[in-house]
Amino acid sequence: MPSTSRYLLPWLLMPLLAGCAGHMPWQANEELNQRLARCETRLGTQLELNQSLLLRQEELQADLDVRLDRLEDLLRDNGSTDKANADVACTTPPPGEKVVFGRLEWVSIQGVEKRLKARIDTGAATSSLHAENIVEFERDGKRWVRFTPDKQSGAAALEAPIARYIRIRQASATGTERRPVVTLPVKLGRVTQPAEFSLTDREQMLYPVLLGRNFFMDIALVDVGRKFVESGQRPPPAADDTP
Repeated sequence: MPSTSRYLLPWLLMPLLAGCAGHMPWQANEELNQRLARCETRLGTQLELNQSLLLRQEELQADLDVRLDRLEDLLRDNGSTDKANADVACTTPPPGEKVVFGRLEWVSIQGVEKRLKARIDTGAATSSLHAENIVEFERDGKRWVRFTPDKQSGAAALEAPIARYIRIRQASATGTERRPVVTLPVKLGRVTQPAEFSLTDREQMLYPVLLGRNFFMDIALVDVGRKFVESGQRPPPAADDTP
């Protein structure tokens, strides 16, 4: 009987050895690496989705902020901007007649001593004005802003009620920039009327003023091949800083 057990023992151990051989350590490591790779792929996909959702949330929040700002301005200002510009004598071409602007024009802004060179931009809705030392404050329960225009304009600090805010997304930066918008009377040749300006640092730009289409819509055509058409000849060289 003992001799028979000696022969049967290897046969009994073979299934056990076969099972152990089917789960060698190198195979377990490969399976683990595959599972880790699948987890990393799912994690990367989830991170991309989260980033997309975050960017969308920022855009929605920026849009909501703009809407809330406008609503708050309407409730608080109650037409103060229109009252501030009610005494401005507006002059525009007769109905059906349009003036012609070049791609560059000289503009006069109320409160600014010298004329400023403006780039006429049909692609921008709101005009933009170079401003430094921007300080917001409250006056009679309404929001105002104090700022210094272009240094070569000869103007001291100007003050104006804030009409609203806009948010600008810069191509070279993440997020958006919140800028105050003020309404100032502008004269360009035969056209005199209020214009909305967003206040920002335009020191790196060629011109201190960008005049958007809200100012000249329905009253002017733009000839991009010409300069200083409506505003006449350039001022003397001492006042003309850019050829």
